[in-house]
Amino acid sequence: MTTPPAPAGWYPDGTVLRYWDGRMWTSHTAPLAPPAYAGPVDAPVDGPVAAPVAGPVVAPVSAPVGQRNPWTRKRVLLPAAALALLTLFGVLGSIGGAASTSTTSTSDPVALSGGAPAADPGAPAQAAAEKAAAEKAAADEAAAEKAAAEKAAADKAAADKAAAEALAAQQAAAAKAAAQKAAAEQAAAAKAAAQKAAAQQAAAAQAAAQQAAADQAAAAQRAAAEQAASQQAAAQAAASAASAASASLDPRFPTCKAAIAAGYGPYRVGIDPEYDWYKDADHDGIDCER
Repeated sequence: MTTPPAPAGWYPDGTVLRYWDGRMWTSHTAPLAPPAYAGPVDAPVDGPVAAPVAGPVVAPVSAPVGQRNPWTRKRVLLPAAALALLTLFGVLGSIGGAASTSTTSTSDPVALSGGAPAADPGAPAQAAAEKAAAEKAAADEAAAEKAAAEKAAADKAAADKAAAEALAAQQAAAAKAAAQKAAAEQAAAAKAAAQKAAAQQAAAAQAAAQQAAADQAAAAQRAAAEQAASQQAAAQAAASAASAASASLDPRFPTCKAAIAAGYGPYRVGIDPEYDWYKDADHDGIDCER
């Protein structure tokens, strides 16, 4: 079972008192209280003396594990020694108080007359010092708690800022990666479109070239066929003309004289084919003249 922590207060730490805030040891210290002043003892008191009774001494409860005083972590025996010292001071104070009471009862006229006992002159100063020390400790504790809260708030703000900056950096990196991916995809699509267009253009050019070659070949074939037909027609026409010419020519005679005697002639150059058969003696373009 876990031991509950000691209540807040001042606890002995070697030769000083140290303040425990209920959770942890603080750096605030105060001197140990001196024993109460008992006054001088004039003479021993006759008769039985009551045994000194020490006031109740509350032993400091140690802090839970993990919250022990860092100044006494390696000095385990100091709290026991301080407790023994306080007990000794209490015993000595009780003895001194009993002796002072006995002496006062025999020599102090105020005590004989039933007056109030004299007050300890150092008690108010000690109480004021303890109060001031407690107030200072409380103020220091409040200041320390405030500083710790401010530090925790600053640390939280810094952590939140760092987290926000990290998130912003991650978002920026993701956006940049997405933009790069989109640009790469767009470039790939543009390249594929350009390649497709080039392939289509090349195919169209090839088809046009093939069509032009086919058209040219067909035109050449048509021209050759037309030329052959024209030549054939010309040959046929020449043959027909020759045949017709042969049918319409006059009979050929050995001389113009014989032709004239047979009743044929004259023949003109460039008009009558028979002109070439005979000699134009006078060179007038007419032979076989009558």
